[in-house]
Amino acid sequence: MLEIDFVYPSLKILYFVYDLTHTGNTEEVEKYLIDNGAVELYKHMVDLGILKYNDKLFKEIEGKKEINYKKVLDNYKNELDEENKIKSLAEFYAKTFEVGNFDKKTKELLDLNQNTSFQLDIKLCKIRIALIIGDKKMLHSNVEQAKHISTIADWDRRNRFKVYLGFYALQKADFESAANYFYECISSFEANELCDFENIVLYLVFSGLLSFSRNDIETKLVNNFEVLKYKKISKLAETLYNCEYNIVFDQIVEFSNFIEKDVFLSEYKEFFVKEMLFKSYSQFLLSYQSVDLVKMAQIFGVRPEFIEEDIRNFIFLKRINCEIDKLDNMIIINDINSGYSNEREMLQADCILKSVRKTAHE
Repeated sequence: MLEIDFVYPSLKILYFVYDLTHTGNTEEVEKYLIDNGAVELYKHMVDLGILKYNDKLFKEIEGKKEINYKKVLDNYKNELDEENKIKSLAEFYAKTFEVGNFDKKTKELLDLNQNTSFQLDIKLCKIRIALIIGDKKMLHSNVEQAKHISTIADWDRRNRFKVYLGFYALQKADFESAANYFYECISSFEANELCDFENIVLYLVFSGLLSFSRNDIETKLVNNFEVLKYKKISKLAETLYNCEYNIVFDQIVEFSNFIEKDVFLSEYKEFFVKEMLFKSYSQFLLSYQSVDLVKMAQIFGVRPEFIEEDIRNFIFLKRINCEIDKLDNMIIINDINSGYSNEREMLQADCILKSVRKTAHE
């Protein structure tokens, strides 16, 4: 694995904070703050109402910061290399979230070392700090600077930076860009300072289902070896691609549970569920010119009233081009262009083939 400078702070603290807001358990957050002497981050959390001010805890964090600082100074005295001396202090300030002091020390470092990979490591550290404290201006500024530096950095760091760009795209709800970045880096993922590999798979499937074409869902999700290692995460993509409408609602619910538990995805849960319903209905209707509402409800395993209400909402939003004939209880798909007709024929053939294969294996 490629070693980079300034691997701390990691985004692990964000996952701890998210757990705290849902369970009320402060143990992991407090331990992180104490271990790192992160006084500034503690103050920030108190200001945001994430934690209540506790004088005993504050003094404990402050005391650990002094101990850590003394260790850095002791090592500093014994260190002969000037660059390493300054770097150890910069790393300390990154852990304690003293952004001004971190900037000051990294500026001194850059006077000694103009290596582009080193410059990019500093920017990646600033991006993580910005994500943790929720500073959008700092985040945008450092991402843009890192984009410029990454063009002349080594391949490993450029690839690592793609994970950061994926996170940045998620922050902006740019799911297409996020999906492409996560897909490009998944086979050589090394950015453990951001998250675990399983999280990256989740983010790829989430953003991919929202933005990939049917062909891309097949090649980049359904047939992706790295994704298939995590069956519970990949199941929804497989269900949609294989036209398994009888279980698609269950899979949407199961996948939405993953979203609900994730600090970066939870805010998109309601949006994602609606989009997956739209994707399921529109894909199903693509195979028909008209369909009985009761029959469609039976296929999806829900009440006809449920299907009717959803379809009406999507018709109102002009996202599904069809009409509901209440007299005959039919959904009538309106006239469509030839390109859409070709897509319909391809999907019909695809679903029939999958149905035949499934029957043959039973």
